[in-house]
Amino acid sequence: MKFRYLYALPILATAFISCDEIEMSDAKPVENPQLPAITQNDFNVTPAAALTQGLNLEELSSMTDDPTTYMVDLYTINVITDNLPASAVVSGGIQLAVSDDFENPFNLSDLQIVENVVSVPLSSLIYTRSTMFGNDPRPYPVYYRIPLFVDLNGGQYKLGEKDFYYNDGDSFTQEGVNPGYTVEETYYLLGPDGTTLDSAIEFDHSGYNIYDDTIFTVTAKFTTGNNSWLVVPLSAYEAAQNGTLDLSKCYGPEDAASLEGTLELGGKAGNLNDDTKYSFSINLSTLEYTIHEIADFDYLYTPGDSNNWNQLDSQMLFTNNNENYTGFAYLSGGFKFTSAPDWDGQNFGMGDKEGTLSTSGDNINVSDPALYWCDVNIDALTYKLTEVTSISIIGSFNDWNGDVELTSEDYLTWTGTLTLDEASEWKFRMNNDWVINLGGAEDNLVPNGDNINSAAGTYTVTLDLSKLPYSCTVVAK
Repeated sequence: MKFRYLYALPILATAFISCDEIEMSDAKPVENPQLPAITQNDFNVTPAAALTQGLNLEELSSMTDDPTTYMVDLYTINVITDNLPASAVVSGGIQLAVSDDFENPFNLSDLQIVENVVSVPLSSLIYTRSTMFGNDPRPYPVYYRIPLFVDLNGGQYKLGEKDFYYNDGDSFTQEGVNPGYTVEETYYLLGPDGTTLDSAIEFDHSGYNIYDDTIFTVTAKFTTGNNSWLVVPLSAYEAAQNGTLDLSKCYGPEDAASLEGTLELGGKAGNLNDDTKYSFSINLSTLEYTIHEIADFDYLYTPGDSNNWNQLDSQMLFTNNNENYTGFAYLSGGFKFTSAPDWDGQNFGMGDKEGTLSTSGDNINVSDPALYWCDVNIDALTYKLTEVTSISIIGSFNDWNGDVELTSEDYLTWTGTLTLDEASEWKFRMNNDWVINLGGAEDNLVPNGDNINSAAGTYTVTLDLSKLPYSCTVVAK
């Protein structure tokens, strides 16, 4: 019986691999009458401390200058049979997963065996950890299972059935390498509505892992007499619920009056203008912040490739609350949202990821030229684009069941024939659904508006979405 240095089944830690793929081998299958006498019961494994007591990758990293050569023991292979041929070589692997169902498991590469002890370079553990949990250093359970193999006469055989693994579903606690910054789950803006914790406003976050997306945003209007601000982490907020807020654990700007800069732990409060709305963005990995004044405006324009970057030739979005702006726009290639019919107002481009906006961002891009329903929130700095693939008429003339489809040659003007056997109520709807629909007066169509009424007859109906207010013509044929 032989043990060897093992590079069995090496794959990139970033690649997912299925159970069936694990059993694949380039070696030619051989027939060996001795092997069927060997079963998984003739072997077992003894997990090392790393798998029983847990792994702290930060501590291990501090113990070496070269994580590629620093080996971490994983388990010992125990052979408890006398039937293994002397020329056989026993090898093993290990799969790691974030859940005990082992969906999309990771196989550690660069495993080595010395005197039946399986170990792995620390660098491989660190790399796999970053693939599984990103930059997050917090402790998480990691599930593992171990396949064993026998190499004999040029063939490799997995012990047990294809779904059999040793220590299947066992777990250990793993802590990652400190990325150099600490992020808490929640942050609060204190000041716009007063200096008590009850008035603190919670920052928004994308919902992704807080160590991979370290950006938190909030919009707030500063009332008269309340123009100071501080950033309060969750730990300080909770600690002060029954006592006094510890300002040394809160963040303030280096320069109280600056709209951008670096936050300081224990810093003094910043100061902004009364009766003004601002958007805040803080990056907890760098402690950088930016603040933008948000003016109220009536419309958003959509200049871009589809209209030669001319606001006056673009479609406009409307608002009922100076926060949410919605409307139809024909878009192709790149574009931006702007608050003025020129570039002198507030301009909104792409944020740090799709669906977010920045007042200093690059162009937003769409993959296909199309008519889109745009939904923009300038306070939260978010947007959503819904492609409109069909526009139709539906109403009482067909018991609100089925659609009379309209056609368009320019994405903005839609035409069709509507035949009514009797006086009927009807509306326009998009994508054969009620999420986006138009009704109301023919010269002032609005989302979710009232039904339109028409007498019996056959009509040519034309819907105009090129400008506000949206309108339609209903002409008897």
